Amino acid sequence: MKCKGRLVKNRASIDIGSNSCILLILDDDKNILYEEARITALGKNLDDNKIFREKSMKDTLEALEAYSDVCKKFNISPNEVVLTATEASRVAKNAIDFYDEVEKRIGFKVDLISGEQEAYYTALGVSLMSPSNDDEIVIMDIGGASTELVKVRLNPFAILETISTAVGSVRATDWLEHDSFDENIVEATKNLKFENYKNRPLVCVAGSMTSIAMMLSDKKEFDAGFINSLKTNSEVYIKETSPLMEQSKESLEGRFSFLGKRIHSIVGGIKTSQFFISNLGPSDISFSTYGLRYGTLLSGDFEKEGVKS
Repeated sequence: MKCKGRLVKNRASIDIGSNSCILLILDDDKNILYEEARITALGKNLDDNKIFREKSMKDTLEALEAYSDVCKKFNISPNEVVLTATEASRVAKNAIDFYDEVEKRIGFKVDLISGEQEAYYTALGVSLMSPSNDDEIVIMDIGGASTELVKVRLNPFAILETISTAVGSVRATDWLEHDSFDENIVEATKNLKFENYKNRPLVCVAGSMTSIAMMLSDKKEFDAGFINSLKTNSEVYIKETSPLMEQSKESLEGRFSFLGKRIHSIVGGIKTSQFFISNLGPSDISFSTYGLRYGTLLSGDFEKEGVKS
């Protein structure tokens, strides 16, 4: 593709998370050419036996095959796509075999990244795509199987502190089903020093939190621009999300059709977010649709970081 006499190279990244699989395609000017998310639930029931379910692997393979076709339409070959896998893949004993099969069938090479790398690229993506006037922020990334807290200095950009915990919307949903949420989340966060992240602006990223932002405003369709401009505070957030947890899955599905398959884990996401927000006491809360997949593309040095599976 040419733009104003220069060659523009399209780039793609895929974030294989514990609940969703997301494709992003950007051009050199950071314009979003294409974005798609599919719920594949790799982290479902992961704590039971530490392996991916057959259905989750099938759904992920189907998503990746579809994404490969999309990338080719943008003149991006499989070996040019940056693919990262996160917490569910760090835990699952069959993850490496699964991603070997992905490479064999599709040509995608998947990089299994650490919690620290996930935090770094998520923070980088947020800071580059949504500049802020704050000196420091805390980013909260609630995934399907993990939650990362990242304390960031914005100018110049630097990660000041980060922690990854084995708490996420899919895991929390499993805990709620087994009536073990309270004991499990206390155990999973016992080494987290909340005081190091307290009383700072909180930026919430990833699918659970952006979906909750839409639910708070009673939106019927996903609206990235609206999400990125929404602000609230702790008291209002807890007050307005609590009634959502009391509604039936059918009621929520009827009100918020954009949730799709995320309906199965959204209450776990709300419950997890309330726990962290109550302990963090942020000065204000905002939301961002940007994150890991943006950071890996925009860093310019992802391969140089030495991220290997």
